[in-house]
Amino acid sequence: MSKIVLITGASSGYGKATAKAFKDNGDTVIMTARNYEKLEQARKEVCGDMAFSMDVTKAEDWENAVKTVKEKYGRLDILVNNAGGGITIKEVSEITIEEIDSTIKLNLNSVIYGCRAFADMMKEQKS
Repeated sequence: MSKIVLITGASSGYGKATAKAFKDNGDTVIMTARNYEKLEQARKEVCGDMAFSMDVTKAEDWENAVKTVKEKYGRLDILVNNAGGGITIKEVSEITIEEIDSTIKLNLNSVIYGCRAFADMMKEQKS
């Protein structure tokens, strides 16, 4: 059975490759990233089914993602929290508090936001 899959950070790298792998498997692929132009190009390249821009570090963007997915597909089977990266590479003593907070927000909080946002939907469908 085909799965409905949402992949964050899907405009390049691992996210784009993951989108292609799911699409090649016959799944419905929803691709997200911050840069819509780059994301739309990636969607065309992998023949993704839907693309929308979101900032994974914003809880309200996750709520909008749930609404969008629910309206269009009615469910989500797989969430790939791929978005992430290094904010800066410096000696620890030179990293600012803002850089630390941004790194944690992108690489940890965003994953928890995504899981939290889609948890009820996935529990209801027992997936």
